[in-house]
Amino acid sequence: MRGDPGGYRSRTEPTGVEVAVKDLLVAVLSLCALAVVALGGWWVLTESELFADSAAEADPAETAGAFAAAWERGDAESLAELAREDDDTVRATYEQFAEGLMADSDALEVRPGPTEQVQDGRARTPVAVTVDGPFGEVSWDVELETVRERGAWGVVWSTATVHPSLRPGMVFDVVREEVDRAPILAVGGQELAGEREQVTVGFEPGTVADRDELVATFEEVLPDTGEIVERLYARGGLVDDWFYPVISLPAEQADEVRAALRGVRGVVLRSGTGRALYDAGFAHHVVGVVGPVTAEQLERLGPSYASGDEVGQFGLEAVYESDLVDAVRIRAVLRERAEGAVHEVLGEALAGGLDAVRTTLDVPVQQAVENALAGVEDEAAIVVVDAADGAIRAAASRPLTAYNRAFEGRYAPGSAFRLVTGEALLAAGNVPGSEVVCDERTTVGGRTVTNAEGPALGTTSLQQAFAAGCDTTLATLAADALGPEGLAAAAERFGVGTQPQLPVPSFGGSFPTPADTTELVEAAVGLGRVEVSPLQLASMAAAARSGVWHPPSLMVDDEPDEARQLAAGTLDDLRTLLRAAVTDGDAVAAAGAAGDGATGELVEGVAGTARTSGGERHAWFAGSWGQYGFAVLVEDGGSGAEVAAPIAGRLVDEFELQLAADG
Repeated sequence: MRGDPGGYRSRTEPTGVEVAVKDLLVAVLSLCALAVVALGGWWVLTESELFADSAAEADPAETAGAFAAAWERGDAESLAELAREDDDTVRATYEQFAEGLMADSDALEVRPGPTEQVQDGRARTPVAVTVDGPFGEVSWDVELETVRERGAWGVVWSTATVHPSLRPGMVFDVVREEVDRAPILAVGGQELAGEREQVTVGFEPGTVADRDELVATFEEVLPDTGEIVERLYARGGLVDDWFYPVISLPAEQADEVRAALRGVRGVVLRSGTGRALYDAGFAHHVVGVVGPVTAEQLERLGPSYASGDEVGQFGLEAVYESDLVDAVRIRAVLRERAEGAVHEVLGEALAGGLDAVRTTLDVPVQQAVENALAGVEDEAAIVVVDAADGAIRAAASRPLTAYNRAFEGRYAPGSAFRLVTGEALLAAGNVPGSEVVCDERTTVGGRTVTNAEGPALGTTSLQQAFAAGCDTTLATLAADALGPEGLAAAAERFGVGTQPQLPVPSFGGSFPTPADTTELVEAAVGLGRVEVSPLQLASMAAAARSGVWHPPSLMVDDEPDEARQLAAGTLDDLRTLLRAAVTDGDAVAAAGAAGDGATGELVEGVAGTARTSGGERHAWFAGSWGQYGFAVLVEDGGSGAEVAAPIAGRLVDEFELQLAADG
């Protein structure tokens, strides 16, 4: 070792090539390490930071829910952020939606349904939209389509996302418009009064050649109008070249009278659109008419009316005046553009009035009543009531120019009150076969009673005496078997004295409990202090058909008042008595020309004659046919058997014709 000149060596020294290789390897390894670090850092950033903000929206149902919630609260900014569409377009659309339809921020409800995955990264969610406003509640359905892009979910937006009919450029809007005078409807929906093509018949005084001829012609061609012409002349001050309207007719009816009126100088017919009844005089007193507003009406109706306006003069036209004219129709619409044409009506409602006044009147039944009274020149009335519920199906009074005696008239019912007295006697234990006495005249409790129609049957059955109209029998039995309380209880079961809850004036009858036997006898035969209207007697006749008295009603939406049951076990026997009066008694003329029971329905009822202290003799018929109870009155007409019963017979014939035609 001493012989080595360089001393001791621990390892072999690298050469220059080896150093170069080593440096290159270190550099490569350093670059790889840096790449790995960079890749890991990018992965961490992407997964932990880039996706962190969309984690809450990674579920398409949550995205649809967030969109619906933002719409409901009116958050246009959030809607724009969630939608895959230009932010300004989305924001502006929802802002216009809110401005156009929603006066109240709580008026909108947006409810998403279950989300359905259509394919990976795409889903659909049904959404129900409801807006509640002055136009009512409007609803529609849309569909939200959600897609995932770069890991985040968003809504594929179009105008159809807001409403299926919305197109670019369209706007939402609320439109308010005043409506014409609302119609008055029958139960079947027909317009009893409404706007239609019509002809107004009147005259010009300056061209009238003969006033008497003018009045006579009007009265002959259009009954009850002659009196109107006379009243116009009587008030004086007529201007020669002015047109004075007398009556308005549907255009088709005017054609029937045009020829008859054309030859009379001064008569003028003017065509146009206006308020008219279903037919001339049809349900005239109940429905009413419109006419120029008077000074008194102007003061009562207030500043919304002006001289020259037409207003309801009586009947339902007057009662519902403000409801008929004050309505404003409010519509939610889609327009082509602001102030542009309406593309679609989304919903509508009325404010401040009614879309229609709906009555229980039935057109075929009313037509039957009008036809039955055709040619009747006396003061008369007919009312028809549905036995099932008390609904008034028809009513008419004559003359047309007088008051509504069908509802408001107060008359002694006379022997038509047998409906009540007969039921009371049956409730007291009598039967149709009970033996009774029918004398022409009798005195009970100091009161002399005479049979109105004059029968004197002697000893007979209750059925025969009832059918013949033996007031003497009823008076005697009332004093012997009923007493004041018994008869008063029966009157109460038939609703006598109950005020009808109708929108128009009416009278429900009067039956003070008799104070003594004399008053009891008078009450039993429908005289003394007993009074009814045709309306009340019709409702009583309906009760005698069904066994239940229903308070009469006129409006479809009226809540029914409490009904009253007739005495238990009396209905069948009462109907037997009423039927006998038509087959063998004083009401045979009510069977009708077609023959009783020709259509399977039998007439039941009684005629009645009421002699009053004033010397009048009111003629009555009270009875039923099918589902209807009805009363016929001819004021001071004489015998019920000879005057009212034949009109009832015509009514039954008309029932069969009109109802068969109506199907």
